[in-house]
Amino acid sequence: MIEKAGERGVKLEFKPYIAYRVRDGLYAVAMYKWIINGKCPFLNDENLCSIHDVKPLACKMYPLIIGWDDKTLRVSGACPWIRDHLEELRGIDPSKVFPEEFRAVVEALAVLDRIEKLAAENGWERLVGGGFDEGELIDIDYFF
Repeated sequence: MIEKAGERGVKLEFKPYIAYRVRDGLYAVAMYKWIINGKCPFLNDENLCSIHDVKPLACKMYPLIIGWDDKTLRVSGACPWIRDHLEELRGIDPSKVFPEEFRAVVEALAVLDRIEKLAAENGWERLVGGGFDEGELIDIDYFF
């Protein structure tokens, strides 16, 4: 995705969102928040993804969203299609309505479980949204 952004002259901005305190002053970032001003810079003129082959897992899941703390599956109210069909969707198995997106959710949950197990085994404290600004940040992938 970063390579595609460079090819298009698009500057991407990410902010660490969920990190684990590995030790004082060292934090392993598990999730970044992508700062998008307006619409996704990778949408083409027809509002279709132009980097479909390399889009991030969060995009592959959309409009499905995982609640990190309770591992619940939700749908995004920001999605116009969801808003237009909300009543029809109540009580319907999301894997039937969004099969590809649901597969991405299963993949994301597997990653989440690996991260949670690693953190528990090492006694790392999870921090959400901040509290790790004054330390060294490394990507959680370093530990896998």
